[in-house]
Amino acid sequence: MEKRKDKDKFSVNTSNKETILDFVERKLSENASIRELMKDEFVRFTSIRDFLYFKFCPGYFGMCPNSKNKKDKMCNPANCWERRFAALFPHGFDNDYIFYYNLVKDTITPSICYSCGSSNVELEWQDEGYLAKIGLINFADIAYVRCNSCKKKYMSHADNFAIEFIVKLFLAKPSKRSPIKPGQTVVLPKDKVGLEIFIKHLNETKDIKTVWQKLDPFSVANQFEELDLSLATSDFLCDYYNIDYSTEDDIPLEDFEDIDIKDLFDDFEE
Repeated sequence: MEKRKDKDKFSVNTSNKETILDFVERKLSENASIRELMKDEFVRFTSIRDFLYFKFCPGYFGMCPNSKNKKDKMCNPANCWERRFAALFPHGFDNDYIFYYNLVKDTITPSICYSCGSSNVELEWQDEGYLAKIGLINFADIAYVRCNSCKKKYMSHADNFAIEFIVKLFLAKPSKRSPIKPGQTVVLPKDKVGLEIFIKHLNETKDIKTVWQKLDPFSVANQFEELDLSLATSDFLCDYYNIDYSTEDDIPLEDFEDIDIKDLFDDFEE
């Protein structure tokens, strides 16, 4: 099985043929949150692409071609999905806080206020430019739930779970080989469902070296001076969901070694 093991897998495909649907499907290819929503559907969808096409519109991801904030009766999601990505976003679309907002809000826990029981809650990202410092480690991209009724604010369960695990691991197993360093920034993925699945798996892993390897599968933490758990979670979910990026068009170069050019043309003449 072929996996994409780099930070460019979510890069913009500048091909004029790529649609908004193509872009969103590719960006969510290893996302557990969208799969969580699929599980709740009465109708069984066989692919993320079909689920997006029939249940959502680009506006859900902040990418409405008509710059609308909400879907209305005049909307035709099918037409919007088929619009060319490069024509609408010539410089790309890299605001993940907007892209993931609704998806995280619809899958995050808590979904109600613990204090007053109100379901009138809003998702808030960690303040831009602010790092939550816990002990000797900084954490970025934490999601919070704020109650509009009593104004109480709660860190998401997934982020709290991940932070507790990272801090305990750092304190219990300090080592030069550990990807967790003092003063380092740990970037938490915006796929909070995927993060929780990933941390639960690490919690059950007995070998500390395996845990370190899974936290930094591409050994880039030192290079970027941060531990990006988005990469680690994405890599783990690729195996977890058995995602295969190979296609029938991917033919190894060695398969061409014994091909005679004459075999490619019926009317070839010497």
